Amino acid sequence: MSRCEITHIANAGLLLRLGRTAVLIDALHDRQVESWSTVTEQRWQTLRSLLPALGPELIFFTHCHPDHFSPRLTARAMECWPEARLALPEQRFDGQRLLDGRLENMSLPGVILRFAPLRHEGKTFAKVRHYGCLAEHDGLRVLLAGDCALCEQALADFAGGWGPVDVFIAPFPWLTLPRGRDFVLERIRPKRFVVNHLPFDGEDMYAYRQAAQKAAEKWRGPALTLLTEPFQQVDIE
Repeated sequence: MSRCEITHIANAGLLLRLGRTAVLIDALHDRQVESWSTVTEQRWQTLRSLLPALGPELIFFTHCHPDHFSPRLTARAMECWPEARLALPEQRFDGQRLLDGRLENMSLPGVILRFAPLRHEGKTFAKVRHYGCLAEHDGLRVLLAGDCALCEQALADFAGGWGPVDVFIAPFPWLTLPRGRDFVLERIRPKRFVVNHLPFDGEDMYAYRQAAQKAAEKWRGPALTLLTEPFQQVDIE
């Protein structure tokens, strides 16, 4: 099985490496939103140092909420890495890929990405344009839920159409809430579960980290990783 490397940036932001291909996902946001952690100037410089001069092959946003996406920081990234492709579900930049279909595909070197529209969690955000992603490299499949509605059947249908899920990446309620855990175990059935969208220490206003840690201690499913620190890295063979 091929090698996958996941580097946590801040909040739901990730640097995903599959083979030699690098994808930034929800990783360029610079506005502090309530208790969610963000990409400070220092973290931005650290992120730049992790990437080659040409940058990632793709910069992708599941949606355009400010704890996932910043127009200013994205424009700055595109100045640094003009060869990078950009994909998001709102028209914000010239030359970007607008995600607006029921199912969309993109090919990168050695990697196939599939994007599907999924409901955002919460009735308040029901009309937010939001996409999940399934990345595949050499038989290894990584499913990213973004801020998908908890226990959304469309997510299971999307994942199930392409084969077993090796890595499932989702926000902490999929672990801390019983129905979320049950859905992961019964409908997604990943070989590894990676939990993101947790604030860093000192920025957690609602004890989300503590709740996630307690749930992790009781977890009896596949291998589990909580992304709790900036630039924390997970290597998967």
